[in-house]
Amino acid sequence: MAPLGPVPVRRLGDTVYETLAEAIASGQLPEGAKLFEDEIARQMGVSRTPVREAFRQLAKTGLVDADLYRTPVVRHLRRQDIDEIYELREALEPLALRLALRNPETSWLHDLEAKQRAVEQEYARGAVDITASVHYNELFHRAFVTASRHQRLANIMDPLWIQVLRLSFLSHQLERLPAGRLPRAVAEHRAILDAAREGDGERGEALLRRHVRQGHDDLVLSLFSSDTPGAPDAAAAQSLSQREERL
Repeated sequence: MAPLGPVPVRRLGDTVYETLAEAIASGQLPEGAKLFEDEIARQMGVSRTPVREAFRQLAKTGLVDADLYRTPVVRHLRRQDIDEIYELREALEPLALRLALRNPETSWLHDLEAKQRAVEQEYARGAVDITASVHYNELFHRAFVTASRHQRLANIMDPLWIQVLRLSFLSHQLERLPAGRLPRAVAEHRAILDAAREGDGERGEALLRRHVRQGHDDLVLSLFSSDTPGAPDAAAAQSLSQREERL
């Protein structure tokens, strides 16, 4: 067999993908924005090939709508998208926490505790950096999957994280998000972490499941409400009612 040669440490297409995905998640590339291959290649100083590869990844993760015959467009978030993302999270994140607590290595808990304290101090001072807060939320939830050491679970969750990041940025940008939601989310993180540190997996799972469910409901009511803040439209109210019945 002929030698295969060295494998590149990182493909350029992956770097382009991550840059574009972050821009979409943060709103720098808004919903409905057209992504022109030549323009992006010029702005990023790369050839068209890695941009084309990045477009395929963006379509696969549901961040853009694209086919062979039209320019890729940043996907509009649909109600079904939000429901599906949160339903998967509500099912899989508590499982990740349960598996993580079986891990005899506990350094991840100490690391998460240090980061949680730093965020709590920022909120206490009123010095909240939105981007840092959003990335911390992602880090908090990813920590359980990483600590679970369950590769198949990680493979399922990996494509979801950029969607979680996008929804987190959106939550911070909404004027109609329920008052006190962000400090409440930090407090919910604290309760989940305390349960995990005490080895109470059952309580931690229940708190995490409730936390994810509440995040879904707050976001849906903010996005799909009428002009009166806090008043859901008929479709949103019906869907929420059906979701509560399933739970």
